[in-house]
Amino acid sequence: PRKKPRKVFGCGLSKTGTTSLNAALRTLRYRNSDMSAGFWAEAIDAEREEPELFVEMDRRAPASDVQNTSLVRAIHSYFDGIRDSATDLPTALFYDELRAAYPSALFVLTTRDVPSWWSSARVQMKRNPKSDTLARNRFGGYSVSRAHVHMFPKRFVEHYKVVLRSVPCCQLLVMD
Repeated sequence: PRKKPRKVFGCGLSKTGTTSLNAALRTLRYRNSDMSAGFWAEAIDAEREEPELFVEMDRRAPASDVQNTSLVRAIHSYFDGIRDSATDLPTALFYDELRAAYPSALFVLTTRDVPSWWSSARVQMKRNPKSDTLARNRFGGYSVSRAHVHMFPKRFVEHYKVVLRSVPCCQLLVMD
């Protein structure tokens, strides 16, 4: 029988090697979800009994306090038994919520230098997205749905600063 692996989540934005990370995880026999379109509907937008603004990660709070929110339960429902890992947007946007759901999870922050990344992202994302999910992913990641010379690089840098401050180094691999 297959040993149940620790969850692994890619928290790098698009065009940073997320496809390569997806391939590597699949080679390692992880059941990876790349660009999880269903994550929005099944976990993030799932109807909840009470509204939740955000689950702040606090190392001093009992794990049961953090793990018993309806958002964390919805995340478990999405991943448990079906998926071992996830990469790209929208998953990369929810690293704090994923840490709350899976405190022992590992995170891989794929990155590349901003000029090289922008050159690639600009070409792929210069047109309006063809689906609502893709538009939502881009808006969530970059605050706009189409490549923008100021907003895309700005949000790219902000995302990496926040991830590096938020995810403990013992759970984070930075892959350039």
